[in-house]
Formats: sequence, C-alpha cells, structure tokens
Amino acid sequence: MTVAKRRRLEREQRRALILDAAQKVFDEHGLAAATMEQVAAAAELSKGSLYLHFRSKDELFMGLAADVLAEVRAVLAPIAADEALDGLTMFGNMATAYSEIAMSRPNTVRNSLIWHAGGDMVDTETDGFLSYRRGLEEVLQLFGSALLRGQKDGTIRPELDPLITMMQFWPSLAGAVVMTHNSEEMQRRLERAIEHSRLVPGLIDIFLRGIAICPDSAMESES
Repeated sequence: MTVAKRRRLEREQRRALILDAAQKVFDEHGLAAATMEQVAAAAELSKGSLYLHFRSKDELFMGLAADVLAEVRAVLAPIAADEALDGLTMFGNMATAYSEIAMSRPNTVRNSLIWHAGGDMVDTETDGFLSYRRGLEEVLQLFGSALLRGQKDGTIRPELDPLITMMQFWPSLAGAVVMTHNSEEMQRRLERAIEHSRLVPGLIDIFLRGIAICPDSAMESES
C-alpha cells in the first residue's frame, strides 16, 4: 500500500469514527444542544483535531446525512430500474423502502427536521455541503423518475410538480416517523390510545391516493 493510499484510508477511518461519535452525541443531547466539545470528547480527540475534519455541527450533520442518503440511493436504485412497475407502484415501493430506513434512524430524522427548520445560514460552498446536496439531488431524481413515469403511464396526476410533491411528502413522512418513535410520550400528552404503528403506512397510503389519477389503483399498489 502506498503512503498516499494509507493516509487516505486513515482519514476515512477517522472520519467514520468522528461521525459515529457525533451520532451518539446528537442522539443523547439533540442537535441543537450538542456541542463540538462533546463530539471531540466522544471521539477521544482534541477539539483542534476535530476541526481538521469538520468545521462545525452543520458539517457533522451533513456528513451523517450524506451517509444515510447513500444508503437510500442504494435501496431505491433497483426499484427505479424495474421496468415492470408502473409509476404509482414504483413511488409506493420507494416510499415504503425509504420509510423503513427512516424508521431505523428516528433520531437522525428528528435532527434533520430541526436542522432544516433552524433558519441559520449554511455555507453552501463547503465540500461537505456539496456532497450532501449531490446525495439529496440523486434521491430526489429517483423519486422524481417514479412520478414522471406515472404521469406518462396514466397512474399519477399529470399536473403535479415532482419537486413540490417531494417537498410535501418528505416532511410529512419525517413527522410521522418522529411521532411513531415518540409514541409513549404522545399518548401520555393526548391521554388517548393511538395505534402509532399505523402512522407511517397510513400516511403513505393517503399520499398515494392523493397523487393517483384513480385512488383505487393506489390501494392495489399497496397490496
């Protein structure tokens, strides 16, 4: 192994270690309350060493998000490549697959909502942000391909704008994931029994009915 390859491998390993530590800190303290000092301590690094790899909490979060987006792309790509599926069924299959990944990472989903709602100016020129945006664009394109296919094959309403449709779908799904994860607390606050396991699949069903030309076809795509 050359010196350059060894250094690159060491840097990738250090990056993974830092992101793992950041995930634990964000899960424990929440994105807003977590600090770079806490991440450095969890990674057993000095704060200066941490800043050599990530300059801010934004960059840490975007690194975590980029890794999740890569996993999402790997799961969605085979669905998008299935030429036997109509657009509505393809979108439904993608939504279900994405929801399963989201349900396995509820804290990441919650932190993503917090990050997007924060209102802070993010440096859009950093390598971390550009990597995150590329990953997000690729996921949006995969979902968009399903919507466009459905508009061509007559299963999805032709007047829908794919990007706006995704901007409506993603936060709705994220909210349902967070509510499901916080089911005990939500039930305590409402003082009512709720079948929280139905929130995410029910949301996907409602959304499919909303974008379908024929709502009955949405039921078939779910079956």
